[in-house]
Amino acid sequence: MIRSFALCLALLASLACRETRQAEPARPEPQPPAAPADAQPAVRPDALSGDGSASPGAAQGASPLEACVDRWLKERNLNQYGDPEGTGYAGGTPLFDETTGERTERLDYVFSKHPRAREHCLAQTADAGGGAE
Repeated sequence: MIRSFALCLALLASLACRETRQAEPARPEPQPPAAPADAQPAVRPDALSGDGSASPGAAQGASPLEACVDRWLKERNLNQYGDPEGTGYAGGTPLFDETTGERTERLDYVFSKHPRAREHCLAQTADAGGGAE
């Protein structure tokens, strides 16, 4: 019993004598450099969909066919791969088969799942004079 009391007393004494360290003041986060006045936006305004969000291929300068496919998918609440919004993929994308090492082009993947998207967008781009790739 005396040992327990002595141990508790020693523990309390060590806690009471412990050095109190003051927190360092927070450092302000560095700000990214300002873009020059003549800098181009990352996404062209004409590449935005009706609600102002960029389509998956917009930043890369999507072809008229890709833009049509992106609109077709969005109208049906499908993601950029033609699956329901919120679908998750092992490896982050369904375009890469980890077992074979083969990669599939996005439009080929979408058209294999949604042949009507191909028909619709090929007709749209042909009517618009955009020509399919």
